[in-house]
Amino acid sequence: MKKVALWIVIVYGGLLLILSFVPMSNLYFLAERTLQKKNLFMNEKQIDQTFVFTTITDGEAYFEDIQALRFKSLELSLWLLYNSFHIENITIGEALRDFLPLKIDFVSVNYSIFNPLNISIAGKGDFGDLDGSVDLLGKKARFDIKASEKMKDSFQKTLSFMKRSSEKDENDKLEKDWYYYEYSF
Repeated sequence: MKKVALWIVIVYGGLLLILSFVPMSNLYFLAERTLQKKNLFMNEKQIDQTFVFTTITDGEAYFEDIQALRFKSLELSLWLLYNSFHIENITIGEALRDFLPLKIDFVSVNYSIFNPLNISIAGKGDFGDLDGSVDLLGKKARFDIKASEKMKDSFQKTLSFMKRSSEKDENDKLEKDWYYYEYSF
C-alpha cells in the first residue's frame, strides 16, 4: 500500500514538474485558436505566466465582430487535480446591454478530477449571485441566479426565459425566489 501511494506521489509530482515548464501562454493561444473557429475572438493587453498560473490583463472578447465583453483580469490555474478559470471586473458589451446589467464582479469556473463529470460555476455582479454546474455525462447545464433588484426591475425580458423557484427544489439546492435556467447540449 505504501509503495502504491509513493508511486502516485512520484507520478503526480513528475507531471506537475513537467507542467510547470510548459509555457502556459501556449495553452491559452491554443484555446484562442479553437475559439476562433466558433467566431469568438480574444484580444489581450498582457499575458503573465508563473509556475502553473497564467494571468491575462485588460482583455476583450468579440463574437462575430461584436464586442461581447471586456475584462480586467483573467486567471487560469492548472494543477492537474484541480483546475480553475477566474475572470474579474467584466463589462458587458453595449450590444448586450438590453439583456444583462453591464457590470459583473467575477465569474469563476472550476474543475476537479475528484468530480470529473461536473464543472462548477460561480459569479456575482449587478445581476445578482450566480451558481451553476455543467453535467458532462448528462450533457446538461444549470444556472441558478438570485436576481438583484436591478435585474428584477430592468431586465424582466431576460428573467422571463428562466424558471422561477417558488419553493425549494427537489434537491434543496434552490431557495425561494431564485431563478434558474437549464440547457441541454
